[in-house]
Amino acid sequence: MMHASLITREDHGHKNEKRNPRVRRYSTYLDKDESEKDIIVHRINVEVTKRIDCTKCANCCKEMGPRLTKQDIRAISKYLDITEEKVISKYLKERKDKVGEYLVARIPCSFLKENRCRIYDVRPEDCKSYPHLTKAQFISRLAGLVERYPVCPIVVEVYNQSKTEIRLNA
Repeated sequence: MMHASLITREDHGHKNEKRNPRVRRYSTYLDKDESEKDIIVHRINVEVTKRIDCTKCANCCKEMGPRLTKQDIRAISKYLDITEEKVISKYLKERKDKVGEYLVARIPCSFLKENRCRIYDVRPEDCKSYPHLTKAQFISRLAGLVERYPVCPIVVEVYNQSKTEIRLNA
């Protein structure tokens, strides 16, 4: 896996943070319908993800925490061969705004070791889909993209390549 194009948060994300609010403003100038934009972003995401080795970065695990559902906790419990209660007490904290959903108790994530996930085979759904560029309605989710821009090199690359094709910089 090539990692020469890996852009760290320090190298690119923060440097361009002042430009990120433009993303929302320029989205009003787009001339493609939502599904066309999604197809473009999804294609670019596949191309970029092949080139970037996440284990060279792991910023998502170092700076953000996933939401975990009961199903996630059950899978982690079985994988680690400990009770669900032990998973919760040792690694998680309950979300105050959503009963039955949990967050990792500390950042960086307790499951991260040497830029690799110790529970990768059963990682939470939130981790599997990160940085959430394969979801529909890309333009309507630009606020979340802006939040992830300084964290994830994949988001930086996908955004930069997408903006010419869907004229985010119009």
